[in-house]
Amino acid sequence: MFRQVIANALNLANAISALPKTSQSQAIIQHASNFSDTEVPALQSFASACTSFLNSATPSVATMLKAIEGGATPESQKSALDNLISQIDGLDTLAVKSNTDLNSFRNTFNADCAELQTAVGQLRGQIAGLQARQSHYRQKAKELQSRINVMNVMVWVPFVGWIVKGASELASLITEHKSTEVALSDATSSLANVKAQEAQLNSSVVQAQQLQSLVGQLASGTQNVTNAVNMLKQQLDNEENFLNGVGDAPKLFLTAAQTSLQQLATQVS
Repeated sequence: MFRQVIANALNLANAISALPKTSQSQAIIQHASNFSDTEVPALQSFASACTSFLNSATPSVATMLKAIEGGATPESQKSALDNLISQIDGLDTLAVKSNTDLNSFRNTFNADCAELQTAVGQLRGQIAGLQARQSHYRQKAKELQSRINVMNVMVWVPFVGWIVKGASELASLITEHKSTEVALSDATSSLANVKAQEAQLNSSVVQAQQLQSLVGQLASGTQNVTNAVNMLKQQLDNEENFLNGVGDAPKLFLTAAQTSLQQLATQVS
């Protein structure tokens, strides 16, 4: 599951990295690219290190347990135990670093997602304003056209005063109608542009949120693996309990280590 989440996150990060860059999405696209180039290889390396350790430690502990059950002294197994302790120390260091680095990236990416959502919200606010503006000019143009139609009839009434006055008012209405049509066209054009920006940015938000979720899963998974490694390290570090244990103590020590190895294997699978 841990490895599969890494693979899924990599695929999504690559998809985000290929998106067209805008001023609003540039940061999140760059960080998605960094995730693919830096974080994923580090996590893959950590998972591989865990697998290598398990492949070495699991049969080693089984061999030690068999020897103890066969009557061997704990002291005779000290070299094998020291080797395990050395391996788990290195793995624990790597686990802590992997966990710290991923959480640092997660914080950065979460901030990116929040900024992107804010940018989408701002664009939607612009869309609402432009829609209201478009509606206003459309209604105004309609009203002016209706008045122009009426005036076109009135100017032909055979009374000179009305003709002159009507012609002047008609010219004014036509001029105002033309300017209103221009304003309507500008608002419609601006609305189309902002809607396109919002659609493109919203697509980025959707993918970013999906990656955000996967990064969260990876952070939990990495923490679980780190906890399992640390638990095993604490058990193996109690070397004295094995070497100086009486009765079934050495056997129980190794049995507990086997259980922890199984838990680690489950977490890193």
